Amino acid sequence: ATPLFLSAWNPTSAGVEAIEGEAFVANGEASKALRIGDELRSSDRLRVDEGGRVELLYADRTRVVLEAGAIATLADKPFGGAKRVRVERGELTASVSPQPAGAPMTFVTPHSEARVLGTELLLDVGQDATRLEVREGKVEFRR
Repeated sequence: ATPLFLSAWNPTSAGVEAIEGEAFVANGEASKALRIGDELRSSDRLRVDEGGRVELLYADRTRVVLEAGAIATLADKPFGGAKRVRVERGELTASVSPQPAGAPMTFVTPHSEARVLGTELLLDVGQDATRLEVREGKVEFRR
């Protein structure tokens, strides 16, 4: 069981809704295979192996799908703040539910930052660049 103080300081960010292939989660030194139903917390680092795919679902029904080869870290702001995902590499798609005023969901890459209030998007992070494709809604995108 998770100690109460840990839950208060680092509440669940998202749950694992679906997995294809193999994917792993690490927090500090510990690493384990992801399974459907796992609850992820801020600072969890996800790695999706080639041929794999992971679908995350947040409590507000925001859905994030990490594709094969993706590496990302959940980095939510504490105390009910905005959702944040740091994407080191790879592709993800997201369907973001409307977010609270002043707390947009943010995707941070080595090259840029995308702030989302509620939209559908594709983010592809390569070694030298980040590509954003907005499928619906509006996204603030900057270096």
